[in-house]
Formats: sequence, structure tokens, C-alpha cells
Amino acid sequence: MDIAALGLKVDGVDNIEKARDSLGRFTKSAGDAEKGAAGVGSETKKTSSALVDLIKNGNASERALSSIAGAAKSAAAQFIAVTAAAVGINEAAKTLAGFEKSVSSVQAVTRAGAKDMAAMRDMAKQLGVATEFSASQAADGFMYLGLAGWDAQQSIAAIPAVVDLATAASMGLAEAADTASNIMSAFGIAAENAAQVTDVLAAASSRANTDVSQLGEGIKYVGPVAAAMGISVGDAAAAMGVLADAGIQASMGGT
Repeated sequence: MDIAALGLKVDGVDNIEKARDSLGRFTKSAGDAEKGAAGVGSETKKTSSALVDLIKNGNASERALSSIAGAAKSAAAQFIAVTAAAVGINEAAKTLAGFEKSVSSVQAVTRAGAKDMAAMRDMAKQLGVATEFSASQAADGFMYLGLAGWDAQQSIAAIPAVVDLATAASMGLAEAADTASNIMSAFGIAAENAAQVTDVLAAASSRANTDVSQLGEGIKYVGPVAAAMGISVGDAAAAMGVLADAGIQASMGGT
């Protein structure tokens, strides 16, 4: 073997060794890359897991917030219900107190016994349920009938007609009772005939330039004279209506 051939052989061996070294480094780099890729995959899995946990926690937080909001709404509704009930109880207590005060006034004026007071109390309650007026207002009506000298039975007999008059004339029940009882006393009309008077007053006020209050004020003056002359309450009211159309109303018409 000549020198040139030997040198070529050596160079061939060196190149093989270099190739092996390069292959080894490549293999190591590939291994490192594979490990790196595996690491990246592991980190990716960790990140995905963390995201899943975050979503789960977020859903749990949302459910917790929804639960809290629901509880708050429920508590608010309960508070409103309790407050409304308290207000209702307070108003009911005030209404009852007002009724008892009115009943006490009726008893003081009429000096009615326990049985008669119970009858008027029951009637006032019935009117409070069946009409636009409260039980307290009905009791006030009884008081004005009592002031006119009527006893419990007379007042109970007259109060339905008085209620009708108050409704038709859009006036207070106490005022209607006062007006009707004054006119009836002036003409000597019995309590059981109260409807006769209230109908006359309602009709006269609707057909002339006057109202029940003005008619009552005028008849208060002319009533005793008219009754003494045999003039009926209907005729007296009609005359008051004519005068009212001429602008002579209330007490002016009665004098």
C-alpha cells in the first residue's frame, strides 16, 4: 500500500469518526428535543388542567353568587311582607281605636244601656262592611242622632235612610245625620219615617240650585213655622228650591 492510499484510508477513518460524533450529537439533540417536547406537553397538560379548574371554580363561584342573590331576594321579600303586615296591624289598631272612641261618644250622648249599645255597635259594624262609610263614621252618625234626642232604637231605625242621603248628596254621614234629624225634629216626623225626609232632601237638592246642607240650614229656620201652619216638609223643601234658583239660599231662604 502506498503512502497516498494510506493517507486516504486514514482520512476515511477520521471522517467516519467525525460522522459518528456528529450522529451522536444529533441523537443527543434529538433526545433533548424529545424531552423538551415532553416537557412542553406536560406543561400544556398542567395549563389545561389549571384552566379546567379555573372554569370549575368560576362556575362554582357563579352558582354561589346566584345562591347569595336568591337568598337576598328571599330576605328582601320576607322583610317587605313583615313590614306590610306591621303597617296593616298598625292601621287596624288605629281603626279599632277610632271606632271605640266614637262608640264611647255615642254612649255618653245617648246614655244607652249595654243591650242598646251592643245593638248600635253591631249596626255600625254592618254599615262599615256594607257601605262606603266606615264603622267609626256610622258611630258618629249615631252620635248626632242621639244629640237630636233620639234613643238607640230610633237611631237604629233611621240610620239606613241617613246613609242613603249621605251617599246621594256626597256628604259626610255625621253631617247627613245632623241635617236629617234637625229637619225631622222641626216637623215632628218619627224616626221610622226618616226615609221620607231623606228622599225629599235628595230630590230637592238635585232639582234646584242648592244642596242638602243649604236646604237643612234654611229649613232649620222655617221648619217650625211651616209645621205649625200645616205645611209638609216636601212643600217646604220645594219652596226652598224655588228661592235657591233665584239666588236666595240656605239661611236666607229660611227667613
